[in-house]
Amino acid sequence: METTKLFDHVCDSACELMAADRCTLFLIDHASNELWSQIAHESSTIKCPMGAGIAGAVATSGKILNIPNAYEDVRFNQEVDKKTGYTTHSILCCPLRATDSDEILGVLQVSRERSELRGRR
Repeated sequence: METTKLFDHVCDSACELMAADRCTLFLIDHASNELWSQIAHESSTIKCPMGAGIAGAVATSGKILNIPNAYEDVRFNQEVDKKTGYTTHSILCCPLRATDSDEILGVLQVSRERSELRGRR
């Protein structure tokens, strides 16, 4: 399976499972000390330095972050919302580890625009 299709599949599944609006799968490029991701359903990539933003903090610390109000967290980069018109409310971000070691390979970040769960009763 090519990378773009794999990213799309993982992100679509995570959004459905978590009742999220958006999902980003970041992988760590140890050579450049950056996180990178395919933009879902597109062929372009995004990059950010390790340690920067919510995903960078999780990639560096290895700890899950559950942020109920993104705009109250100083690590949250509001520029993406400004460019897209999306208003991030909550974020859940977790490290992705290798099964045979404790090495962090990437980060999965899901977000919601509204505080309530959609489609859940």
